Amino acid sequence: MSTRHVSWLETGKANPSREMVLVLASALDLPLRERNQLLLAADFAPAYAETPLDADAMADVRQALHLLMKGHEPHPVVVMNRAWDVICINRGFRVLHRAMTGLDLPPYALLERGPNLIDAFFVEYAPFLHDAADVLSHVLPRLRREAAREPTIARRLERWLGNAPTSFVSSERARVVVPIALRIEGALVRLFTTYTALGTPADITTEELSIEMFHPADAASAAFFRSERV
Repeated sequence: MSTRHVSWLETGKANPSREMVLVLASALDLPLRERNQLLLAADFAPAYAETPLDADAMADVRQALHLLMKGHEPHPVVVMNRAWDVICINRGFRVLHRAMTGLDLPPYALLERGPNLIDAFFVEYAPFLHDAADVLSHVLPRLRREAAREPTIARRLERWLGNAPTSFVSSERARVVVPIALRIEGALVRLFTTYTALGTPADITTEELSIEMFHPADAASAAFFRSERV
């Protein structure tokens, strides 16, 4: 396409075709949900479906999630949606959540009304965090980036942080990974996380799934999960 045509689209002198909207959305690397919104703004039907995770068409996705969570046992895994609502967990995460909240969640089952991890971080989990300010200083930038696209995250940050500074600075030296230290049942459990997403998604639901995998940061923390708790 010519720069002249792009200029006409920007100024409203020309209307984009459906194909042009999709090309522009791809060039901008927009999430699928936002590509649908762009199509609607141009008076076209959405191109991407949002299929419930419990639908028959999602059986392969559910199986893949199960394999990921099962393969990571005994260490925790949590699957969340774009708003950080918990969708499903494995037994390792069940141990953590039960120890900090007193509530039991069924592992591997799809949760209809799972807890929100942002709310849990500031309420139920907070008393167990060994250095909440340090953890927040590294989690907050990610939350603020995601809040720019997800209003519910923005509202939760406003609720819990109010007029707090937009960033926090850790007093410790730079590290390769930032462990999350939790005091649980008299033990100091140190964990770091990796983030996994499904590749080449063609459905809004699959694109917005995030899989947080927790890894023990030392031998004592690994032993905590090898016990009979899990």
